[in-house]
Amino acid sequence: MFPTHPSQRTAANIAWWALVLAIVLASLLPRPANTLGEIQDAYDDVLHAGCYALLAGSRAIFEPKRRIPAVFAFCFLLGLAIEFVQPMTGRAFDVADILANTAGLTIGVIAGLAFHSCLTQPATNR
Repeated sequence: MFPTHPSQRTAANIAWWALVLAIVLASLLPRPANTLGEIQDAYDDVLHAGCYALLAGSRAIFEPKRRIPAVFAFCFLLGLAIEFVQPMTGRAFDVADILANTAGLTIGVIAGLAFHSCLTQPATNR
């Protein structure tokens, strides 16, 4: 269920920040030359949306509703900052990536909130 014990909360935070770091590294490290080629190009936006849905959704599950806008804003600004830094690492700025990130964030927050409400509803006897 929810990480209520301080050590559980710490573990959840460490896991989330590890996910943030993984996304940053994967986005900024130079892409190996044509490892996936056309397959990667075709699914790039799906990959962006999925990563950002996981990022926002995994945080939305455990955060109070009042903090969800801050989670969304942080994740959006992270993606935007990455896009502006990418040209310095040999990668390209891509508006489609920003749109895919935003779509993923929206899906992730909605899914996280839905899952959060399922977890917080009191159990009823049938």
